[in-house]
Amino acid sequence: MLHLSRWENQSQDYFLCHQNVLVVLMNVKFLYLLLLSSCTIFCIVNKPENVNHITAAGAILPGVWAYTALHYQGHVTAGDTVLICDGATANGLVAIQLAQLWGAKVMATAAQQEETDYLEKLEPPLAAVINMSKTKSLTETCLAETGGLGVDCVIDQGVEMFSSGERYSEIVLSSLSHSNDGEVMKRRPVTKHDIISSLGVGGRWVTSTAQLQLDPPDSEFLFMKGATVSFLFDHMWMLSGAQQGKYLHIIQDLMEKLQKEELRPMIHHTVMLPDVCGELERLSHHLIGKVVMRT
Repeated sequence: MLHLSRWENQSQDYFLCHQNVLVVLMNVKFLYLLLLSSCTIFCIVNKPENVNHITAAGAILPGVWAYTALHYQGHVTAGDTVLICDGATANGLVAIQLAQLWGAKVMATAAQQEETDYLEKLEPPLAAVINMSKTKSLTETCLAETGGLGVDCVIDQGVEMFSSGERYSEIVLSSLSHSNDGEVMKRRPVTKHDIISSLGVGGRWVTSTAQLQLDPPDSEFLFMKGATVSFLFDHMWMLSGAQQGKYLHIIQDLMEKLQKEELRPMIHHTVMLPDVCGELERLSHHLIGKVVMRT
């Protein structure tokens, strides 16, 4: 039995921290009612002593997302060129670091100037940071950075189906966000045409868009390039008991990289449990990194 005196909530998964043990529980309801709980050994990984609870909790979900996208679906290896959309998000930042650790050349998109400034200061530096609010063509930038060959792997965090006409105007109007000083900023979405055109021969497209629609011309373009499309759902590991070992292996590898300081998740700030409702209303204003709830 473990006495659960501390827990961190990230999306639908819960990570319970007890001393130097990290307990991974999936889709637990009414967790706030628990004082004592039992769990199997297959839900436990060790948290390194030099990694605090906030860092561990903030790295797990982005780490699983990035590891699944890069290794299991994107098959990224040393020398590959990888384009990560929305690189300043929590998922994007961890994916950038993992791809660089594995020897890939990484490019990233940013929605606004604040994100661009942050990404340009990363060490080691990115091959290119593409500000989507200013660039005229994502495809032209990618081709210029790769000598006209295209990128080997693209990882998106959602794409738009259309890129021109009235539909594009609707997308822009529905994608408005606010900067810290209250100014309305316009986000230019990454479209499926941008991504398909940016892929090289034999490229891999890993998408988080569950309802992706590919028209016949899109499919023919991908066919001629010999490209593949994979759907990224990072919770898939828990849909089959046979996959749980891989899931825990990912988490253990993430903990080792945190211990060696090879991986550094960006925690924007933390909030206490009573302040969560108010924080949710402001969550869309936080463009960079992760917000962690603590008790």
